[in-house]
Amino acid sequence: MVIDKYIGKYWVLLWWVGAMGMVTVDALADPVDAYIRQQMDRYHVPGLALAVVQGGRVVKLQGYGRASVEHDVPTTVNSVFEIGSISKQMTAAAILLLVEEGQVDLDASIHTYIPESPPLWQGVTIRHLLTHTSGIKNYTGLPGFELSRRLNRAGFVHELSTYPLDFAPGEHWAYSNSGYNLLGYIIGQGSGLSYWSFLKKRLFDPLGMASTRDRDLIDVFPHRVTGYEWYDEMLQGRDYNLTDLFAAGAMVSTVSDLVKWNAALSTTDFLTADSMKEMWKPARLNNGETYPYGFGWNIEEIRGIRRLRHNGQTAGFSSNFTHYPDHNLTIIILCNLGTIDLAAWIAHGLAKHYLPEFSLSRAIPIFASQPAMTRRFKTVVQDRLEGRISVGEFTVEARSSLVLDHTETMYRRIAAYGALSKFELISEEKRPQGRRLYYRAAIGERLVLFRFDVTNDARISSLIVEEEE
Repeated sequence: MVIDKYIGKYWVLLWWVGAMGMVTVDALADPVDAYIRQQMDRYHVPGLALAVVQGGRVVKLQGYGRASVEHDVPTTVNSVFEIGSISKQMTAAAILLLVEEGQVDLDASIHTYIPESPPLWQGVTIRHLLTHTSGIKNYTGLPGFELSRRLNRAGFVHELSTYPLDFAPGEHWAYSNSGYNLLGYIIGQGSGLSYWSFLKKRLFDPLGMASTRDRDLIDVFPHRVTGYEWYDEMLQGRDYNLTDLFAAGAMVSTVSDLVKWNAALSTTDFLTADSMKEMWKPARLNNGETYPYGFGWNIEEIRGIRRLRHNGQTAGFSSNFTHYPDHNLTIIILCNLGTIDLAAWIAHGLAKHYLPEFSLSRAIPIFASQPAMTRRFKTVVQDRLEGRISVGEFTVEARSSLVLDHTETMYRRIAAYGALSKFELISEEKRPQGRRLYYRAAIGERLVLFRFDVTNDARISSLIVEEEE
């Protein structure tokens, strides 16, 4: 498929991307450059690629640092990073293309396309897979799946079918890479092509995304970036015994290519208006409540500002793609350091350069409906800053993430800012399985935003440092 109208409409943008291919950190400094360098130094990031699109115009396209430390290779906007789960939106778009052509039905059982799937999955639909509401267990981390070899469709379905559903389809929301891998097989079944061949033919080639492809670890291709981890206070190479991510996140790309992807999403030349509406519609659960996740996108409202985004995470890499639809602003960040949510933190802070009203200092505290909970959570944060963990405040599932090395390093760094003083609730979101609470903390002279996900029985299921200011 050739999108002549699309190419014609965006030829200036595509020329700009090509012309800027070798821009590096040595370009003229500006406040954005200063902020990016500051964050890279703070988090020990070897290399980073950035794209900012505002009002339909590329206002920043830049590479910083090193794509390979040991070989002293500079990062450019054509450096090829692993993008992890950002690729879920491409998988979702591929499904929607097949829906438009009548090859896939969003509300059909997956048995229609994967007949060898177990009877337990009979009630699971394509829509459930897209929105993480299938109940199929997330295979990442399960025994037998922590390996670099690739499982074929039959092997993947067989091994995964030995596990019970976490919940009935549509009852709850739970992030599941399994669902997106199954979507990859469904794309192959519906199109008559392999997943990667379909994406190349229908997405990558028509949109000019020449560097976007399968991350297969044995492949050699130009401008491939090396991934790193910050461990034991030093930079280390990543572990290459990696879980196969297939259609859930085994994709590499460049910020230049992702600018083209962003342009495609700004028109109805690629997907129809109905498809775009489906993609950015919150999931609806069986009880009628909605969950802020669409088809490969988190759908959020942060302090009154709408935000569409998705993070990506693989060993050695962190990425973020964020779009603010009401402000026509897109920020794309790719990093070669595998700290969880790293690119999201940096992108969130960078947004304030373009949306001053987004500044954490401007947020207005809201009345805490449960002040006792605020006091509890302040104690939890205080304990973390002092090197203690209030284990009893967390769900069993959340406890495994409390002692990660990068998390401990981050809290030691934040504790060095000074004493914790103010701790204020500034945003609260109701969710089907509880609430999401945002607290602004004054630590020394710095402001830090903590995000708490809380279950209906008031246990902490997730605690994340969302941003610093």
